This record gives sequence, structure tokens and C-alpha cells, in this order.
Amino acid sequence: MPQREKVVVATSARLETFLAMMFAQRHGEFEKENLEVDIQIVPPNDSTILLTQGQLDVVATGTSAVNFNAMAAGAPLRGVFPGSVPLTESKEGLWVRKEVLGPDGVFQPADLKGRKIATLGGNVGVNQAYMWKVLKEQDPGFQLSDLKFERIAAADMSTAVTGGAVDGGVMISPSWEPLVDDGCCVNVGYSPPYGSSFYAFGPTLLDQRPAVGQAFVRALARTQQTYLQGNFHTDPQRAAEIAEVLQSTVERVQREPAPTFSTDWPMPTEMAGISQDYLFQVGGILSYEKPLTNDQIYDMRFVDNLRAG
Repeated sequence: MPQREKVVVATSARLETFLAMMFAQRHGEFEKENLEVDIQIVPPNDSTILLTQGQLDVVATGTSAVNFNAMAAGAPLRGVFPGSVPLTESKEGLWVRKEVLGPDGVFQPADLKGRKIATLGGNVGVNQAYMWKVLKEQDPGFQLSDLKFERIAAADMSTAVTGGAVDGGVMISPSWEPLVDDGCCVNVGYSPPYGSSFYAFGPTLLDQRPAVGQAFVRALARTQQTYLQGNFHTDPQRAAEIAEVLQSTVERVQREPAPTFSTDWPMPTEMAGISQDYLFQVGGILSYEKPLTNDQIYDMRFVDNLRAG
């Protein structure tokens, strides 16, 4: 940018899916664009409101009911750049305590009936949506009412599961790591194979300063290409940086295969559909009656400009 520009970003937690943003700041990629980027930790409901009001410029977020409802109401909010895509061998997903399993030790959907499952968003979230989709395919008789989700903060999730306060948890990185160390639980899958996270712009970068928004996206893309390709978790220097950024350990980082940061930058359209279908099933959460189209959720201008060179 010809002059110094400030960009205020909110995220609900330090998650690896948004590692490009944290690495762009760490490695000076935002500086190369003459951007001063202020990354703040803000609760997701608050950040969506602040973004649409122009008090934030960017929110690192995803396919959530809060975002869908704001978009349906015409709020100036669109996803513009994707986060990571999980690997199929990831340890994210549903973990259950061993006593939940039947006598044969093999997990069945019926094992979840009446059990308390910890999640970040209660019964609302992309992991819950995908889990419900697959559970229903595996056991057509399974009812949504059979699932008992309990909202627990990310910092308390692993303690709740290892301590037995809940029967299991929908775990994202790095919250599953203490469960491996404890030995209390098993990972039974149900992690979405699709990405669900994205960076959203509000009116300040969509309309008022789109060139600044393009510079922000350009820095993210360059960071992904430079630092986050292949199984970068095996690189000792990268693993140490990730551990510091995510407040984890090198050992834990290197246990998990690295997520994929695609250099084609596909937006998470699959999970947008799955999430909306699930939320309509839950009822009383979405404020609209017909699923939003991709054009109502995403603004592809910034990624299209990257692809065009």
C-alpha cells in the first residue's frame, strides 16, 4: 500500500486453521504490504456485530449460525479467503470415554444416546452438523434428540472430558492432545473432510477500502505458499513456531499431520450447505427459511484477483 494502513482483526481463539494470519504477522508478510495488523481475541457473537458495524475490519470465523443470520438479514459481511482443510487422518473429531463403548469396545451410534458431549457451540457448529449427517447415514433410526451437546469453552474442553464431567467431546486442534496423553478416550471420527473456516470482511474492506482488503488477502496467500505447504509439522523450526503461536508443545504439534492450506484457495461451500441443513433440522436458530446461496455467503473478488495474478 502507498501509505500505512491499519487492519483490526478478531478471532475467537488461536486456531491452526488461521495459522496463515498469525504467521503473516510473525514473518513480516503484512509489513511487506504496509499493513499494521492488530489481532484481537473477541467472542464470536460480538465479533460478527462489531464487524458489520465497521468497528472491526476482519473476523477469522466460519460457517456459523450467527454469520448466516447476519448475511440473510443483509448485513455487509462476506467470507473472502479460506482457512485450512483438515486431513482425513487428523485426530480432530469426536472423542468418547472408553466406558461409553459397548462390551465389544467398538463404537456404535447408539452408544451416544443420552450421553453428554462437549462442544464449543452447544448444539450449534460445523462439527456437530457433519457428525449428525454421518450418524443419520449410519443409523437411519438415530434421532437428533438422542444427542446431548454441552457448551464448554475451548480452554476447558479437554479437562472436562479427561475428568469425566462429560462423556465425550467434539475436539479440534490442539484440544485433543491431552486426551492422547491421558488414555481415557478413543477417537471415533466424524471430523468433517471439508474446510469450514474463512476470513470475513465487513463494510470497511468490502466497500470502503477494498485495496487494503486485497493487500491483506495477498499477504495470507503468500504466507501459505511460503511457510505452510506439505507436512510442515515435521520441520523442527516450523513446529517450534506453531507451538509458540498456539501455546502448545513441539511434541504435540509433530504428532498431528499438518492441515492443508490450498494454493487454489477454495471457499468452504460444502460445509455451508451441510451446516444450514443441520441448523434447519435443529430449528429455532436460523432466522430465514431458504438456504443462502454461495453468493450470499462469499465475495470471490479477492480470491479471483489472486488467481488472475
